[in-house]
Amino acid sequence: QERFNSIVTSYYRNADGIMLIFDITDRESFRNITKWKQECDRYTTEKVVVFLIGTKGDLREDRQVQQYEIDIFAEKYNMIYFETSAKKAMSVEDAFLTLTRKIKSRFETELLEKKPIFKKKLKRVAEERSLLSFIEDKSIFEFC
Repeated sequence: QERFNSIVTSYYRNADGIMLIFDITDRESFRNITKWKQECDRYTTEKVVVFLIGTKGDLREDRQVQQYEIDIFAEKYNMIYFETSAKKAMSVEDAFLTLTRKIKSRFETELLEKKPIFKKKLKRVAEERSLLSFIEDKSIFEFC
């Protein structure tokens, strides 16, 4: 992982949202989340939306990280937590959609605070496009 540090920092700089992901069946992966959170804090602004994601939610009998530990961590850093399972298609889509909605909401708030003139355009574009395509196409924000 060390050899990717220089690449990773460039991704942080332009991030609008970050998912810190750990395996609930692997305690070490949860311990590493603290390091990754510190990286986020070092290279991003306070505006970036950060979610905590626990994977392998279908393997609850093999769980090594208890829910109360996750809740304490998420509350300490003001993060939203999702427990997911790719195998069972559990909460994966919900996590991505919720993150996307949070980012969209932040963009709208910032735009309306800085440029009230775009309020009508934002509303029209949001109505015409799906949520995901609206976030992917940031051309509307080029005027800021």
